[in-house]
Amino acid sequence: DILRGFPLTVDSIRLYFTEAIDEDNASLVSNYSIDNGINVLSAFVEAPFYNTVIIRLDAALIAGINYTVTLNTGFTDCVGNSISMINTCQVALPEPIEVGDVLLNEILFNPVTGGKDFLELYNNSSKVINVGDLILANSDDEGLTINQSENVDTDWLLFPQEYIVLTEEPSQVKATYMTSNPNGFIENDLQSHK
Repeated sequence: DILRGFPLTVDSIRLYFTEAIDEDNASLVSNYSIDNGINVLSAFVEAPFYNTVIIRLDAALIAGINYTVTLNTGFTDCVGNSISMINTCQVALPEPIEVGDVLLNEILFNPVTGGKDFLELYNNSSKVINVGDLILANSDDEGLTINQSENVDTDWLLFPQEYIVLTEEPSQVKATYMTSNPNGFIENDLQSHK
C-alpha cells in the first residue's frame, strides 16, 4: 500500500510505502498519474530501505490545491506483488501554521506500566499543515516560561479535519487503544516533554 506523500519541492514528491518497492518497476513513469494536469517526468526508489520513491513533476504544485497521486496496477513491491487496495494518496503544499489551526485533542502523559505517552493533534483549519513545522514544548508551572522545546522530527501532511498521534512507540499505543486510523501515527520522542 501507499501510505502517504510529501512535497519535497514544488515539483517533486516523496511517496511512502508499507514495504520495499521494485526499483525497475518504480522507475516507470507510466505507473503514476496525478490529477490537475500534472505529469511525472521521472521516478526513483531511495535506498537503503527501498520503501520510498521520489517523483519529479513537469509542473509546479500550486498552493491551496490538493492533488491525488494514483499508482497504476502495474506497480509492484520487490517480490512482484501488485499494489494492494490503497493505491492513492493526497498531496498538497503545506501552508503556514497560525494560532488555532492545530488543536491538542488528547494527551496521555501518565500511561499504565509499560505504556507510552502520546499526543493526539487535530487540524482545526481549512489548510494543509506540515506536522514537521510544529514545536513541542513544556513550560513552568505558571505557563510563563518555556523550559524545553524541539521540533516534531517528521514531515507529514495533516489535512483539514484530520487527526494525527505523536508517540514514542506507535505499535504499543495501537495495541493498547482502539484506533480508527492505524496509519495516522508518527513516531516521535516525547520524553523531554513530560
